Amino acid sequence: MTNRADSLEVWLQRLEQQHPVAIDLGLDRVGAVARELEVYRLPTPVITVAGTNGKGSVVASLEALATATGLRVGAYTSPHLLHFNERIRIDRVPLSDAAIAGLFERVEAARGETSLTYFEFTTLAALLAFAEAGLDLVVLEVGLGGRLDAVNIIDPDVAVITSIGLDHLDWLGDSLAQIAREKAGIARPGRICVLAEPALEHLLGEHLSTMGAIALLAGRDYQVRRVGERLQMEIANQQYDVAAPVVRASNAAAAVAAFAELFPEQAEPEKIDAALADIHLAGRYQRVAEQPEIIVDVAHNGPSLAALAERLEAESGTGRTFAICGMFSDKATPESLQPLLGCIDAWCALDLPGPRGASAGSLTAILEKIGVQKTEQAASMDAALETCLAAMDDKDRLLVFGSFVTVALCLQSRGVKKL
Repeated sequence: MTNRADSLEVWLQRLEQQHPVAIDLGLDRVGAVARELEVYRLPTPVITVAGTNGKGSVVASLEALATATGLRVGAYTSPHLLHFNERIRIDRVPLSDAAIAGLFERVEAARGETSLTYFEFTTLAALLAFAEAGLDLVVLEVGLGGRLDAVNIIDPDVAVITSIGLDHLDWLGDSLAQIAREKAGIARPGRICVLAEPALEHLLGEHLSTMGAIALLAGRDYQVRRVGERLQMEIANQQYDVAAPVVRASNAAAAVAAFAELFPEQAEPEKIDAALADIHLAGRYQRVAEQPEIIVDVAHNGPSLAALAERLEAESGTGRTFAICGMFSDKATPESLQPLLGCIDAWCALDLPGPRGASAGSLTAILEKIGVQKTEQAASMDAALETCLAAMDDKDRLLVFGSFVTVALCLQSRGVKKL
């Protein structure tokens, strides 16, 4: 039983236990409740974003583009770093506890006997909020895969696929081709699907054509290249020369390409420049302290850790690089961590809490397999920070990475004197 006075915390605890399994892909149950709530279609343009890595960067870029051009925007993302409210934002501001609890109450009343997963329930709450907010654009980030993900009950006006990597193999298939097709399930016949990486043409070009979707491919239909601290793009016959944003160039360009399809009159170079300079994306190569410098990054799988290694190498200084690594046991592999081997001088393995968390001992064993000769171990983030900071000087930097949980623990720690 629920009542109107239930707090958001109580609601979230209930939702975690409400459905027999945490992941239950399919659109029948969530679709039925969406029809009951009358949110199966939204009264505003929708961009849906799928991919292995880079989804958050594209969503944050689209939010910045809408804000800079005077449009009202709603965004739904997952997971969150510190507070659930981060998942549902209007004009880049998270909804309040009371607003979300009220939405949950309405979803609960509408679902009747239909059982919903945590993600399905919260997706419906987000759609309900967006349907009633008088927005100009809604941006939805896929939680897992695409074809059978809850957000795919909504037909997007434009789809974006960022990158494809071997991740979530138990759910999406054990080959890049299978995973790509699952993610391409967000595309719609006769509508644009932006492919953020040229390599996606090989994986999805023919498939999207068979679906009747219109592929807009990076490197073929629009261009982007980084030149020093500038980003040069040619999108929809418009030239852009802007300051390089904090997110990866390919993801920023994909966002601009999607935005320009829906709002061509708003995609002026000056506005795009202002937007890309105002992207907020917590937890992605985010500097949270200085002297010594502390960087946090939620990178947690092979492709994202390889990209992190490239960033570390590009920004290497005169000091050493220390790392605190905390990962889920299904993500911590020699292959995923190998790219970081040459970038890090000193390692500290963290016991990550929760049933999926890898122990410091298991992480140490994996690091030994790739050639790390010495690894400190810590039972808590506070202990890990104390160990690393005691050995560092002002020229060194500390990287904290491996999962959203790891980054959240660092941001909450008293051992970090934040910027």
